[in-house]
Amino acid sequence: MRFIEYAEGVPLDVGAVRVTAFEVRHPSGAPPYALRFEVGGKTLGFSGDTQWVDSLLRASAGADLYITECFSFETPIGYHMAWRDIEKNLDRLAAKRVLLTHMNADMLKRCSQIRDPRVLLAKDGMQIEI
Repeated sequence: MRFIEYAEGVPLDVGAVRVTAFEVRHPSGAPPYALRFEVGGKTLGFSGDTQWVDSLLRASAGADLYITECFSFETPIGYHMAWRDIEKNLDRLAAKRVLLTHMNADMLKRCSQIRDPRVLLAKDGMQIEI
């Protein structure tokens, strides 16, 4: 096992993958980060657990796929995002596709209300080509 330390907003090359961390907001006992991975001309962004913060825009900008937690539909719960926050920021996220994950029961029941063609809903066993 190898541990690599990174600094907020500073790209770090790990083998062929460039990783950049962006601080988000979620109590965890350590600083929480959204991550951006770039390799082979493709970019993947990942929110991790967080409430909405504008640093997510840097993690998602121009990403081929941006994976974001979307715990609830209407109202953020704790340090987690709601679909309504993501929806109003879709253009600002500027990702080609956005994959919603980490959904609570109410969010799962309301998935049919999400109709933006850029948005995908995570499902068990799902595979996505980037």
